[in-house]
Formats: sequence, C-alpha cells, structure tokens
Amino acid sequence: MSLGLRSPLFGLIFDRLAHEVYFSRNKAHDVTEAFVGALAIGVARGIERSLGERPRGQLAAWQLHLINSLVASDSFERRLTVEQLAVRCAVSPRHLMRGFKASTGLTLHQYINEARMRKAMDALKAGELPLKSLAGDFGFCSPSAFTAAFRQTVGCTPSEFRSKARLLS
Repeated sequence: MSLGLRSPLFGLIFDRLAHEVYFSRNKAHDVTEAFVGALAIGVARGIERSLGERPRGQLAAWQLHLINSLVASDSFERRLTVEQLAVRCAVSPRHLMRGFKASTGLTLHQYINEARMRKAMDALKAGELPLKSLAGDFGFCSPSAFTAAFRQTVGCTPSEFRSKARLLS
C-alpha cells in the first residue's frame, strides 16, 4: 500500500524543519510542532488517498513525480515554465496549477522557488562563489533580488547563511 509519502511537500517540510533546528531563533519548538502537525496531516491524507481513488482535481502520482524530477534536474539558469511542465504532464497549464496546489498544498511557483533555495543553500555551504554569480546561476536578475527571495524563503540573507554554515562545519 502506498501512502503518498513521496509528495514533494514532504521534502520541503523536512528541509524547512532541518533548517529551523540548525538556525533556530528561540522558537524552534513552536516551528517544530507546526511542521510535525503538517507532516501528520500529510500522512493522514496519504492514507486517505491510498484507501480510495485520487480525489478529483489532484494530479496523478506520476505527474507529481515528473514535476519533482524536472525541477530537481533544472539548472535554473533559464526558468521552467508552467507551459513546459503542462506539456510534459499532458494537461493544460491551468489544470496543472490547480492540480499541483490541490495535491501538495503549494503553488507551483512556491515549490520551484523552494527548490531553487535548497540548491542555493547547498551552493552556499559548498563554496566561495560570489553572490552575484550565484544569483545569475539560479535565474535571478540581480544579487538584491536573490537576497530578497532567499531572506523570504530561508529567514536570513545568503551571507548570514554562509557564515552560519561555516560555523557548523
């Protein structure tokens, strides 16, 4: 029996939880509790899905897996478009966006942005590339746009993240 635990949402939950544990700001317990709750809801929905048919409006497991694979392999130098993903999933762009949100609880844009930030965090941990170079590598038009998106998603600037990652190494 498949519980649907391969949902891209679970990867995001675990990544965010790990980030909060490593870089907590006195409220890690509250954040951890919220993520555990989200995980429990996701598991319950997976069990519910495995007992019956896929609820109407959601994407099929193969479509979610395909999107996950395409986003994971994307270099982000040129952005994947909704139209490109829709063609690969054999649905309309509108259905893809609605189905992805219904299936994961995230918009497609949120999911792709989270994936970009995970890769950016790995790059920041791994090397000394300047932020200007990283911004271009991840498809941002400027270092300030990269910094703003990184701060919104991760909770600190790329420079702060790099410094904290060095301290933990």
